Amino acid sequence: MSPDIDDPAVYLVVSLQSEDDQVARIVTVLRQLQIPVDVMGSGAGPAEPSAVAVRVPAERVTAAVLALEQHGFTRVRAYGGG
Repeated sequence: MSPDIDDPAVYLVVSLQSEDDQVARIVTVLRQLQIPVDVMGSGAGPAEPSAVAVRVPAERVTAAVLALEQHGFTRVRAYGGG
């Protein structure tokens, strides 16, 4: 886990249209806004295998979700946050 992300953190599950370069694109979008991000894993479970879970600081979750949605990631769910 990234030392830049203190608890409480939020897990974002982002649906992917294809896994080719979308995970790297997610990380790039968030890092451009100086939002620390940890990729926790691909596949949010059997119900949604084409998704990725990322961890972001709780205080930046709104900015992260909005940025991802503006870049075409329209299905973003947040979990956690203390």
